[in-house]
Amino acid sequence: PWQQHSDFLELINQMDFGMQVSLTETYNIVAADFVSMRKPILISKEIDWAPIVCRSNPNSIDSMVSGLHRLNFIKGNMLSSFAQYRLKQSNDQAINSWAELLNNLNDCDNNS
Repeated sequence: PWQQHSDFLELINQMDFGMQVSLTETYNIVAADFVSMRKPILISKEIDWAPIVCRSNPNSIDSMVSGLHRLNFIKGNMLSSFAQYRLKQSNDQAINSWAELLNNLNDCDNNS
């Protein structure tokens, strides 16, 4: 069943890894939750804000197993910090895009 967000974060904190090897989902709030909890997560190329080293092929079990071995080998502060940096970059870019759109809409309203 669905959990409260705080309960879900506590559950993540008990895990060694996460897997969000999606074929289509791009931002992926679950992946962001894992990164915020400093837990390694295996993702697909669709989640483009995450470090490339965390990626695997969603159509290949061998790729996913290899990716989990890779994450186990390199897990730690460096990977967690880089993933958090990439997430922050993505968030900052989204904020800037929304601000630009809203400014453009405001300019259109003012020119009407």
